[in-house]
Amino acid sequence: VSVDGTTTLSATTVTLGAANHFAGALAMTTSAGDATINDTGAVLLGAGDISGNFALNVGAGLTQGASALKVTGTTTITADTKANQDILLANAANDLAGKVTIANGINPGSVRDVSVANSNAAAGVATLPTSGLRNVDLNFSAGDIALSAFDLSGNLTLSAKGDITQT
Repeated sequence: VSVDGTTTLSATTVTLGAANHFAGALAMTTSAGDATINDTGAVLLGAGDISGNFALNVGAGLTQGASALKVTGTTTITADTKANQDILLANAANDLAGKVTIANGINPGSVRDVSVANSNAAAGVATLPTSGLRNVDLNFSAGDIALSAFDLSGNLTLSAKGDITQT
């Protein structure tokens, strides 16, 4: 699927695993399941309300619009195909209940800058790529941050209402 304008998806579950490209804002809602989406280009994430796990493969980075993302399960963003991608999921009203994972892809995508904001008190674990990162900014305004090991060439900014620990 290739869409130049806004894409709005609303279903029980969403699985779009082929070589898709959503050039405009991508908004989604699942009523009882996961959302798994593959996009070969850059993604502008619109409003999202996922009643399960959220997995997004991006080909050229991720930015977020003015609307928040709510996920009741885990959130996994994978930078696939292109090197030095920015994953910017920084809306302060994001409500990500489960583990947040930002990963390098196998094709051979890689993450450069990461910014994640999360207002969910139950969340806390952030798994990041172990290498290739430049800047990381995590703002978990209602809970703890538990980090995996990683190397940075730039700046690290961590803000948590609770504890900051390393797993």
